[in-house]
Amino acid sequence: IASSIIATAVVPSFTTWGLPSLLLIGPVLSGTATSEQTLAVAVGVPLIFVSFVFWWLALRSLTLFSAVGRFTSSFRSYLLRKVPLRFPKIRGAVERTQPLAFSIEMRDDLARLLRRRWALIFTASVSTLAAGFTCMWTAAVVFNVEGLTFREALIAFSLVRVVIALSPIPGGTGLVEVGLIVLLERAGVSTVDATGMTLLYRFLTWFSPIVVGSAMWWRYNHARSVNLEITTNR
Repeated sequence: IASSIIATAVVPSFTTWGLPSLLLIGPVLSGTATSEQTLAVAVGVPLIFVSFVFWWLALRSLTLFSAVGRFTSSFRSYLLRKVPLRFPKIRGAVERTQPLAFSIEMRDDLARLLRRRWALIFTASVSTLAAGFTCMWTAAVVFNVEGLTFREALIAFSLVRVVIALSPIPGGTGLVEVGLIVLLERAGVSTVDATGMTLLYRFLTWFSPIVVGSAMWWRYNHARSVNLEITTNR
């Protein structure tokens, strides 16, 4: 669970907003940034600061996690008062929970994981960004896109990640494609090249992983079913 929290809450808040903030803080301060670039920095910098302070305080002291545990314990007591005795399974599941102990244990696990694996977490985060941008740059090379500099591509990549993070649609499907095409066109890329580059990039980073992951998941479940059937027959 601690690994899941770091993967879905801690790391994304820094990588998603950190890259555009780092790339665009200069243009914003010099007044040469576009409105969407300025907005990304205006939101990203405070968000990174708040995230850093929040997690620093949370992992340095038991106060925050203890408060969450006490609140959850109060909710647990409320449920036990409201759930009728004729539902013993539900009451038993609620009674088995230990919110305060779980919250403190979770905080200790997070702190221990960050102390021991911070270098690996940082390397994995940077590698993920590098792999995603490599796919975009590869798409630009395949379509022989003209008028797109390395920095412009990196900025477009960073802003698209923000769109993905804010989109209510899984993976930002639809919004990301339109947004990236617009960003590339503003960088001087033709509509045809921008569309082809975007579709190839999204195929490499979104659609193909879904296909491959689904196939691997089916194979895993199929192999497990076969092994279970063999074990049962024995």
